[in-house]
Amino acid sequence: MNEPRPVVPDEPGAVHRAFRRALRAGIGRAFRLQQEHPELDFGLELLRACARPQAYDPQVEGHRAEYLARLIDASRRPAWIRARVRDALLAEHEDCWALDQLYALAAIDARRGDGAAREALLARFRAGASAGCGSWGIEALLEVEGLAGLELAAQVRGAALAADEDDSLLQQARARFAGVDVEAHLRALAASDEPIRAYLERVDAHRERLRERPRRVERPFDYAEVRRWIDRGRSVPGVQRLLEQLDEADLARLADDLERESVPDRQRSLLRLFTVRRYPRDPAALLRLATSLDARDERRFFALRALRFFEDPRVRRLALEAFEHDARPEEHVILLLSNYAPGDAERLTELLARSRRPGVVHLVVTDLVEVLRGHADETCRALLLQAYEVGSCGTCRRDVLELLANHGGLIDWLIEEMEDDSFEAVRELARSQRRSEADG
Repeated sequence: MNEPRPVVPDEPGAVHRAFRRALRAGIGRAFRLQQEHPELDFGLELLRACARPQAYDPQVEGHRAEYLARLIDASRRPAWIRARVRDALLAEHEDCWALDQLYALAAIDARRGDGAAREALLARFRAGASAGCGSWGIEALLEVEGLAGLELAAQVRGAALAADEDDSLLQQARARFAGVDVEAHLRALAASDEPIRAYLERVDAHRERLRERPRRVERPFDYAEVRRWIDRGRSVPGVQRLLEQLDEADLARLADDLERESVPDRQRSLLRLFTVRRYPRDPAALLRLATSLDARDERRFFALRALRFFEDPRVRRLALEAFEHDARPEEHVILLLSNYAPGDAERLTELLARSRRPGVVHLVVTDLVEVLRGHADETCRALLLQAYEVGSCGTCRRDVLELLANHGGLIDWLIEEMEDDSFEAVRELARSQRRSEADG
């Protein structure tokens, strides 16, 4: 397969839009656009991407500091961007993920010998944590300052008025400074350093409270335990490990409960359970809920997820009708998991083209990947390439690219973009592809 590289019109507005799109996705195309258009200034786009993380889920994907630092290096005004990134680091007080990325960018420049970046990093850390962002910046601090960074972190923590202090700082330091007894290092300083002593006293008190806490009695996760959760108004945990403990008799009793249940919160908890374990009855009850509830009702969403296990003409018909008429057609893609048929790739391509909001795009791409893992062939390549173009989630992008690699292979221009991707798993896939090519 040799699909052509997407063409960007040679017009400044179109190039800037393509660059913003590449930045939002975190794909390597941003580097090519910079190289092909040295006359254009992408500084504002880069500054926004540094100050406001673009990843769909930074908790999964992490920050993109290395990717952005390389783009800044190749930009027309790297010094201007770096100065404003430092300003953004000093000013950020609300977005923890932004703070994480800004710290990482400052650490990259500080490691290169940029004294202004080092001073900004230290000043921001000394200023104290933002609400809810207590641990942010520690990795950057330890990376740049070494054990002196650990000492500063303990001093800042000790001077704060926190009522409790776990030992996460010590754990991070142990991971970075293998072979160094970091706690002994701090305890040696505590005698003459009041903030460090206060920090360690709070760590000791936290550990003591953990030792005194009664041990949690592990109960078997069976029908009685599930009912206990539901009857107390708690959501049943959707953890595969726990739900696998339910035997067929448990599932049958819970299915009976669902068919009798009329309280919405309890229905929702039971439906969520059946998104992990297959509903052991005819899916009529699930279909009834999926077709009668309002599109905004979370119970409908869980009923649809539970229906994905059923190969059934009624389920397929529901999906096809929803693609045409439902207010939230994206929630029905998963129904094709057990009901996929030739021609569905074209339907999904059209649905993806209609999707605009990031959350909708993410759901469509996530679910079509799950569907295509069992059904993909070379007729799905156009759909997968489109998913690569519109998604902004690194994990989904890796999954899409793996499917492309397994069904027709990866194209040279795509591998080139992958080598400069913001997500390490995508870059590793590109390296693997290059190794395979070298091995013949």
